[in-house]
Amino acid sequence: MTDSLKFIPSVAFKVIWSDIRKDLARYPSAFVPNFLTFFFYRLDYYFTHVRKSVFYFPLVFFIRLMRKFLFILNHIEISCVYPYSYLEGGFLFNHHSGVISARMGKNAKVFSFVTIGGTDKRHPATNSKYPVIGHNVLIGTGAKVIGPVRIGNNVKIGANATVTKDVPDGATVVGVNQTLV
Repeated sequence: MTDSLKFIPSVAFKVIWSDIRKDLARYPSAFVPNFLTFFFYRLDYYFTHVRKSVFYFPLVFFIRLMRKFLFILNHIEISCVYPYSYLEGGFLFNHHSGVISARMGKNAKVFSFVTIGGTDKRHPATNSKYPVIGHNVLIGTGAKVIGPVRIGNNVKIGANATVTKDVPDGATVVGVNQTLV
């Protein structure tokens, strides 16, 4: 969600609904567990950061219960505690298992056993502790994106790569020492 929305409920709901439609376009069915994980993540994000009210408690309880059930089913954990952490539309998680706590651009594709998360350090440009990942990024199986890094657009991160430094647009990253190809 862009920073200019400032959590206006009607605008935020339109953006989240648009992201749900983009996610659905990348999955074969609405009943695929991975799609349901992102569907309930987006609803949880909306009711956690936009519609803060006690009246929504039963709905939020049901949404979080479904998220826990889906976590048991497919082992994908997406943080929506921090308002900065958001996945834009068209996100595709090909396989099960992964932890995501980052701001991700449109049409990102992530394979299994990927860890994306922050540290205690803050990025000097964004003042964030979490990764900022651009549009059309492919993250291979077992890759780790750790800390306040910026990943550019159209980047490919190879299997089991560890990314701890910024990556420019269009680059391919492989290996533990973050070798640019």
